Amino acid sequence: MTSESAEEIYKSLYEIFANRKSDQILEIEILTPDLGPLLQDGLCIGITKAALVKSFLVARQKLMKYLVHRSENVGYGTASLKQSEGVKELAVATQIILLFDCEHVTACNWRKRFISSSVQDHSINKDMSGLEEMLQRERSLLASFLCSPLHRHTKSPTLWQHRLWILTKLLDLQEQAAVKSEIWNEFLRKLILQELDVVCKSGQLHPRNYYAFSYMRQLHALVCQYDSPKEETLLKEASENTSQALLLTLALVMVEPMLKWWSSFALKDKMAKERKWALKRTIHFAVHIAAWESESLWTFVDLMVARFGVDILPAVDTDVSAIGDNGISAGARWQKTKLNVYKIYETRNLS
Repeated sequence: MTSESAEEIYKSLYEIFANRKSDQILEIEILTPDLGPLLQDGLCIGITKAALVKSFLVARQKLMKYLVHRSENVGYGTASLKQSEGVKELAVATQIILLFDCEHVTACNWRKRFISSSVQDHSINKDMSGLEEMLQRERSLLASFLCSPLHRHTKSPTLWQHRLWILTKLLDLQEQAAVKSEIWNEFLRKLILQELDVVCKSGQLHPRNYYAFSYMRQLHALVCQYDSPKEETLLKEASENTSQALLLTLALVMVEPMLKWWSSFALKDKMAKERKWALKRTIHFAVHIAAWESESLWTFVDLMVARFGVDILPAVDTDVSAIGDNGISAGARWQKTKLNVYKIYETRNLS
């Protein structure tokens, strides 16, 4: 592409975003001026800063014109999003705006209103597949921004919060569609692994990415709020047979509380084993693989020992009580913990 026209650059970038499939994640990079204004190789996009500024100005002009027109003629209801002829173009124009300015709250909020309006339309028409495709398309768009080597996008609180909002809508949709608990659990497993990949990629591009790690914690808390639909399914299936319904009721009333009481002991033992395994793998990584020196990992090791005692440490034929010495303040204790762990485990194989 050789033209420097702002409108032509905007149209070229517009076509790239408009023709992107719902499962495609772009890798976008800022080019040096000598490489040309806009290049595309498959899913890899390169654009110069000057060309991006030009396309942003065109996209922002279209968004502002639409907002002014809507405030003067229609108001701020979501109905206008369904009736306006320029909504489809704005759906792409706001992507270009966010590519230039990831903290452009107006563009991000417009996309939220647009998606909420579309959710209502799809719900009325019972077009669940179309709704899922739209949410997945927005999710892959955000992955394109968060996983590309851009200056600010990987740690943008606006983009991460918007992604969490999209995941909330997607979880609501999938919970309604899931009939069997196995399908629902498999969906959650894949979802968490996919989101972890995005967070790890973003963390590689921007070390100490607080917003990415906070997003993963928020997502975990969000997923925990969704219960498996298996109990409703079992009750529905069992109600078709009187004897099965009676047995199921007896199980829920009499057997289940006892199983929960016993399982709490088994769970406690299982969690203790998992804690020891997690700490063992952490120490192995820190001492034998990465030679880790930074504070965060060793603070985790120190707090684990302080909370659960030295018995949680990997078993060795040496006294490990020095690691649990609490004679100094917690803020400075991690350094002593690090030195003692290295001293004890550096020559021992923990793999």
